[in-house]
Amino acid sequence: FFRLPLLSMRCSACGRQGHNCRSRACRGAPPADARPPKRARREAPSAPEPLSALEKVPQWILFATATDQALGLGHATETARFLYIRVLGRDWDAQVYSPSCTVKTALQRLLLRPQLYQTACTKLGCPAEVVLDHDPDEGGDWAQRRGRYTATLGAYRAIFGRPAEAEFWPPAHVEVPEDPGTTQGTRGTAQGTRGTTQGTRDTAQG
Repeated sequence: FFRLPLLSMRCSACGRQGHNCRSRACRGAPPADARPPKRARREAPSAPEPLSALEKVPQWILFATATDQALGLGHATETARFLYIRVLGRDWDAQVYSPSCTVKTALQRLLLRPQLYQTACTKLGCPAEVVLDHDPDEGGDWAQRRGRYTATLGAYRAIFGRPAEAEFWPPAHVEVPEDPGTTQGTRGTAQGTRGTTQGTRDTAQG
């Protein structure tokens, strides 16, 4: 049989190896080489908050204040977060991610300030002389747009560690329906049917 070597324990009171203090003086003293738990010793994420660079730009502060006053608190923040998602995904040509209609409204306000938009792209990590392209039509294909929007929601959660707020980022089936014309068409058909029924009743009464 092999005998495993006994590992000497470190005293929880004084920190000395192979020692177990029982004296009151030692119990009250902190360990000599006390270290925080392993969980606390893990390094913090090195990636900074994406807005930290923009917060130092006076023009962005003015834009954010005006946008939040016009559209509601948080619109400028979510716009910057969306741009940051695109930067990390290297989506230079707007072929991977799509914004919500709410965020798109704030983004269009930013696009009216080309200098500030370029500054924002640079601060959020775009390579030199690269600006995130914007596709106002978003390809015109609802199926593809829904895929890009779903990818945006997934990237948001992965990057920021929490789901996107529904106020700015509705669920995909709400933001991008599978067939946007179906609901409207069904409503129109139903209204037409009700009109026909009403006309038949009027004719019968007359």
